[in-house]
Amino acid sequence: MPGLNETTAVYEAIAALDDNFNTGRFGSYAMNSLRIEKAFVIKADLDFAHYSEASLGFFVSKTKDFKGKDSAYVPERRRLSFVVDTDDGYKWSVPGDSPIHRRDTDELVGFTTSSAVGAITGDTIALGFLNGSSLAEVKGLFEHELYVSCYGKQWKVTPKMGSVKPLTGREDIEI
Repeated sequence: MPGLNETTAVYEAIAALDDNFNTGRFGSYAMNSLRIEKAFVIKADLDFAHYSEASLGFFVSKTKDFKGKDSAYVPERRRLSFVVDTDDGYKWSVPGDSPIHRRDTDELVGFTTSSAVGAITGDTIALGFLNGSSLAEVKGLFEHELYVSCYGKQWKVTPKMGSVKPLTGREDIEI
């Protein structure tokens, strides 16, 4: 295992392979930063979630039968975005499965699934779920101060129903 002071040499050796294999470079940190602001979910955000809880109903066939298709199912939670007020040095440090609590009662009300620093906002943004069988119940939690608990710290979270940074039209993109 290379040491921290050897990472540049390892990167350069891997990048040199590009000449032989035409692999190119891919900015996964940049991609993650952009997708988190748009609330674009990945597999980790969907594990153990019913499609109706994960706001994916528009992808589901209304005519085909499949395991899990049950119109009687009542969601127990809703997928949301959260802006997290982390301490200095912790912007990239909210792991998935971090519990979200109400400050006034310490009641467990949700959890995170993934997080990153937004490329445009510079905020720590987490995706996750809040408990509630109805939209009104979930929105009722917005009236309370919520916090995420990880690394022995408690950071305030502000839930958002949609993305933190809404999509913009092509007219807003400068090339």
